[in-house]
Amino acid sequence: MDEIAPQIALLRQMYMGLDKKSRKAFLASIGHKESHEESPAGNSTIDAFLHEKLGCHIACPDCKSETVVKWSVRKDGTRRYKCKACGRTFVLARNTVFYHAKIGLDIIRKFVEGMKEKDVLRLAAEKCGIGLKTSFFWRHKILDSLRGVMDGVRLDGIVESDETFFAISYKGARALPRDAHDRGVPASKRGLSDEKTCVPCAVNRDGKSVSMVSNLGKVSGADLENVFAGHVAEGAVWCSDRDRSHPGFAERHELYLIQIRSDGPRTRGAFHIQHVNAYHSGIKRMVNGHFRGVATKYLNNYLLWYNFFNYGGGTLDELTDRLAVDFTRQRRRDIWSRPALPLLRAA
Repeated sequence: MDEIAPQIALLRQMYMGLDKKSRKAFLASIGHKESHEESPAGNSTIDAFLHEKLGCHIACPDCKSETVVKWSVRKDGTRRYKCKACGRTFVLARNTVFYHAKIGLDIIRKFVEGMKEKDVLRLAAEKCGIGLKTSFFWRHKILDSLRGVMDGVRLDGIVESDETFFAISYKGARALPRDAHDRGVPASKRGLSDEKTCVPCAVNRDGKSVSMVSNLGKVSGADLENVFAGHVAEGAVWCSDRDRSHPGFAERHELYLIQIRSDGPRTRGAFHIQHVNAYHSGIKRMVNGHFRGVATKYLNNYLLWYNFFNYGGGTLDELTDRLAVDFTRQRRRDIWSRPALPLLRAA
């Protein structure tokens, strides 16, 4: 077995390099017969998983009515339903990341396990036996599903807030609005300028965190409002540096403000901003170190990734379960066509 293992690996890599038509021709040449039971898509397995997670709470994806009846069964075993309210038919995977999935549930789970380990795209593709573009696409489909989780995060108790900055990156873009920068070359403008994206961050002592790309350059009170409104509990203690944008935000949301001077003691009793500074270090290690920089257009998804797995302690089961109830179907063009600078405030 050890002698043929390298040959199998070579054949698999060559097979994965073929287009869909060539793969079918190769399989036919060796006498392989396709069957629905052995389909690599594994739709019936995905359907069973969705039925297990949704239970009796099956609703029409169009009108949200729960007055649905069983309608038919596809050849691959997928159950189809009909809504008695609007008359439309649907499958459970509709408007989820599983809709029209060309890979099976076992591969998706393996891919999620790789995300827990922060696998790079090529390693994830190799582990799962999928193409590089498919690996990229599924990474962002899964990360998009975390947005609903983070939308519900509410910070209470002692909340530390500070901003961090990333150089604008057009990694992967075919046309640049400026001259290309070599890796490691500093920005042409010193300090906080429109060449850096501002990411306001807030964490509490329970491991909850909120962060999002907001604007270019220095943060303002309106930027804090755009990122944190609805995410901070009234009466929380808001610890920050001495930036003038924080007092107004704290007053509007009835927070107890404690500001730490950069040129004075780093703590005021139990109050400091060391946790949020450690958060900055962790996200920078992941984005700039492990992944060697990411395009600014996808930076929010990597913030979600870090918040869920690294800071919030999310589990593989929690993420997999989330895929069953997240109704934000994303197509490839929806992911690729995102704005290069996902700012909450116009530059």
